[in-house]
Amino acid sequence: MENNYKGKLIKVFIEGNDKYNNKPLYEGIINKLKDLGVSGATIIRGIEGFGEDKKVHTDLLEVLSRKLPILIEVAAKEENVDLIISSISPMIKSGKIVVVNDIDILSFE
Repeated sequence: MENNYKGKLIKVFIEGNDKYNNKPLYEGIINKLKDLGVSGATIIRGIEGFGEDKKVHTDLLEVLSRKLPILIEVAAKEENVDLIISSISPMIKSGKIVVVNDIDILSFE
């Protein structure tokens, strides 16, 4: 059976060396999303990218520094987005970005 509903795709752009409570920020965000009952989230580690400072970070040079780009994606129902954003925002330092896009979600049972 197929379910179709409107939702939002939340994309959180951080770096692999960002911390929250002395642990990786991506780990803290995933745990917070799990605590909120979000049905799923994905962490994607980039192989190359740059941020506000325009300095390129690549896996060829920075494997040890762990400063590679990280993208956390969450597909959520519209009614849950404000709670998700307000819960993870205090964890994220300046210079990072969160993008929210309208999406159609299809789930299969």
